[in-house]
Amino acid sequence: MKRHPTLAGFVAASALSPLLAQINPGQMAAQQANQFMQMDLARLQSQIMRKTREAQQREARLRKTIDALNQHGGTNGLERAPEKEAWRLKVEPGDGNFGLPDGDQLPFMRRTVTRPYPRALDVISYRYEMLDLSTGKVAWTYDCQDQEIPMPLLLEDVAVFRTDKYEVVAIERSTGKERFKAQLDPLKKFVFGSKAPAVQDPVLDGRVLYTGTFGKNAQGEAAGRVYALDVQTGRQIWSQEVLGGVNQTPLIFEDLVIAGGGSWTFGLSAKDGKEVWRSYDPDHLAIGESFILGNQLVADCGSSVTALDARTGKRLWNAPIGGAEGRSFLVGEGDRILLVEHRVFGRSFARALDARTGQQVWELKLGSRMSTCWSQDGTALLQRGNEFLALAMTDGKELWHSTPEPLAAAYPIPTAAGILLARPLKKESRVQLLDFQTGTARWTFPIQEVVGDGPVLAGRGCLLFQTKQGTLICFR
Repeated sequence: MKRHPTLAGFVAASALSPLLAQINPGQMAAQQANQFMQMDLARLQSQIMRKTREAQQREARLRKTIDALNQHGGTNGLERAPEKEAWRLKVEPGDGNFGLPDGDQLPFMRRTVTRPYPRALDVISYRYEMLDLSTGKVAWTYDCQDQEIPMPLLLEDVAVFRTDKYEVVAIERSTGKERFKAQLDPLKKFVFGSKAPAVQDPVLDGRVLYTGTFGKNAQGEAAGRVYALDVQTGRQIWSQEVLGGVNQTPLIFEDLVIAGGGSWTFGLSAKDGKEVWRSYDPDHLAIGESFILGNQLVADCGSSVTALDARTGKRLWNAPIGGAEGRSFLVGEGDRILLVEHRVFGRSFARALDARTGQQVWELKLGSRMSTCWSQDGTALLQRGNEFLALAMTDGKELWHSTPEPLAAAYPIPTAAGILLARPLKKESRVQLLDFQTGTARWTFPIQEVVGDGPVLAGRGCLLFQTKQGTLICFR
C-alpha cells in the first residue's frame, strides 16, 4: 500500500512535537554560535602555529648557514666588489636551490616535475648536481629519485648526506661515485606531531661521523639511536639507543656526543657510545635547538631556556622566557645569551641573560618586530626588514643603527670581511658589504636582476645568488 506523504509527515511531526517543544531556539542558536566560534578559534590557532613553525624553520636554516660560514672563515675575496658576470644557470622558480660553496665546487639540488601522460599525476624527482664554481658547468650528478634530501656535508674528499629511508650516503667529490651507503635501523614514522627528520644531519669529529635517528617504535613511542660511522667506509663503529629519539643534530663536547629528544638529553662516550649521563626534564615536552656555550649545553625549551653542565648533565639553571607572538632564536657568546621576544601589540624586546646564572642582565625595548641574526666579537646584529641594529652583548648599548632605506634586504650573511647582503629593487638589486663595527658600506655592487629570498653567498672570489625567477648567477 502506498503511503500518503502528507499523512506520513503529519504523523512524524506529531511524534516529535513533545521533543521539539523542549528545545529552546535561543539556546540552540547560542550553542551553534559557540561551536562556530570554537572552530574559528581552532583554525586561527592552527594558522598561527603553522606560521610560527615556518618562521622557526627559516631561522633554523639561516642559523645553519651562518654556522657553516663561520666554520669556513676567510674573506672569500670580498675585500673589493666583483667586476663582471662569470656565468649563469637557468632554473625554473622553485625547481632548485644551491648550498654553500666549498673549494671549487658548488652543490645544487635540482627538482624535476614530469607527467607520464596527460591526465596523470605529476611525478617529482630530485638529483644533486655538483657545479664547477669557475665555469658553472655540471661536474657530475647523483640521482636522489623521489627524495628531497638536504644539502650534503662537504668534507675533504666526500659529500655526505642523509635520507628519509634511514640511510647515510657518501659520494666521491671528484667523480660523483657512491663510496658507501650505510643503512641504519629503520623506524616507523609519525603521521602527525613531530616534524623531526628520520635521520639528523651528520657531524664530523676526526674520522668519525655522528648522527641520530627519530621515529616510532613497535610500542608507538618516540625512539631512536645515536650512530658513529667510519667516514671512509661507512662501517658502524657503535650505536646507542636513546629514549625519545634524536630530534636535532648531535653536538660534540670534548670526548662526549650529546643528543636527545622530547624531554631527554644524553651524554654518550664518543669512543664506544656508552652512556655517561642522562638528563630528564618533565616540565618540557620538547627540547628544541641547543648549542654549546663554554662548558654548558644551552637548550631552547619553548617557554624557557635551560642550561646543563655539558660534562655531567647536571641542570644548572632554568630561565622562563616570554613572547606571546613568538620570538627569535637564541644567540650565545661569552657569558651572554641574547633573544628577542615578540610581545602583544607588535612590541619587541631584546633580552640578555647571564650564561652562568640565567638571570636577566639587561632588557631593551625595540618597538616594532626585530629578529636576531648572529653575534660576533661581542656585538649582536638585529634586523627588521631593511633596517639593522648592532648592540653590545655586555650591556645592550647601541653601537650603530642603519638608516632605513626604501627597499627590503635579503638575509644578511657574516663573513670575515663584513656583512654581506642584497637589497632588491623593482627591476634590479644592490649587493653591499657592510663593516660590522660601524655599519657603513665598504662597497656597493649594482646588479641588473632582482634577487630572490635566499642569501647571497661568496666563495673563491665569486658572488653567488639566485634571482626571483630562479636563475643562478655568479659574478667575479
